[in-house]
Amino acid sequence: MTWNILGLCSRENGHEDMYKALSFALSDYKTKKLSWKKLIHDAENQGLASLLYNHLKTLGFPLPENYNRLLRSLYLRNRRSNKIRNTLITEILEYYHLEKIDTLLIKGIALSNFAYRSPESRPMRDIDLLVKKEDLAKAQQILLDLGYQIESSHHIPPDYYHLAP
Repeated sequence: MTWNILGLCSRENGHEDMYKALSFALSDYKTKKLSWKKLIHDAENQGLASLLYNHLKTLGFPLPENYNRLLRSLYLRNRRSNKIRNTLITEILEYYHLEKIDTLLIKGIALSNFAYRSPESRPMRDIDLLVKKEDLAKAQQILLDLGYQIESSHHIPPDYYHLAP
């Protein structure tokens, strides 16, 4: 049931048939007392908490208040994090532009700003940039000068996976 709901909420734009199917799937959470905590946990792990929040809000689904607050807080955290990342990437790109470093934004930063209507719908854990091999040392030095550090490991949990396509 959880994966069905998350699959229905995996697109930013809903439509009438999707909302009917979502409403039907969510009805089991009322009648069978399924775990809202597990649904929200799985949504966050799959990067879908903001989309789940938006779709439940659009649907007007009466989520229990404590879980509504939890889901809203995840949405607000993601919105704030993406706003910070967008501010940082703007600064980085300004420095790269001054040094004539051509840069391609890829993955989350590109998707959240160009494929989604609102950047907070697409969570990110990092910012992925692509530069030419000959510009790599200069680009990296700019980041170090701005206070970024080279990490020996990442903070992405080993059980973090995206939904199957």
